[in-house]
Amino acid sequence: STKALITRRNIVVVCVLILTMLGFVTVKQTAKWKDSITLLTAIIKDHPDSPLGYVRLGHSYLNMHNYQDAERSYLEAIRVAKTVKSPQLSEALYRLGFMYLLHQKMEEAQNVISEFEAVSKKDYRVQTLKGYYSYLTDNFPQAITFYQDVLTSGQISAKYDQAQIITLAGDAYREMGDFQKA
Repeated sequence: STKALITRRNIVVVCVLILTMLGFVTVKQTAKWKDSITLLTAIIKDHPDSPLGYVRLGHSYLNMHNYQDAERSYLEAIRVAKTVKSPQLSEALYRLGFMYLLHQKMEEAQNVISEFEAVSKKDYRVQTLKGYYSYLTDNFPQAITFYQDVLTSGQISAKYDQAQIITLAGDAYREMGDFQKA
């Protein structure tokens, strides 16, 4: 039984060592999960050729009202997406275009909309951006036309997107004084 006692001690020592190592790894990983910026930065470091990380990082910065870093992240997402021929290119263009429109950077928005349309003409988000651009430039009838095209295209699957387009169309009708349709 001395042999059995040594084997048990060895097993206990090995288990303690494994648990200690797992504890250190857990602490190290938890530091990456501190906030969305830290987590997404770590993901990008591990996967620099994935535009999705940059898109999500841009969205996180946008939610924090850090528009300069959001813009930088979306532009990097676009660059990477073009390089690796990723479908995330459309998402990055849409988010950057919408951010520009929200901040009334009309020339930048128009450039992004044109690029987005060249990449993905049939994406309903192109029409959404064109509608919002028209709205912001006081071309309310054109904005409504774009929004109606989106709503009748059959492309929108998310109820949130439908609600957003209906709200935008309602805003355009209100600006025209047509409260019945708004």
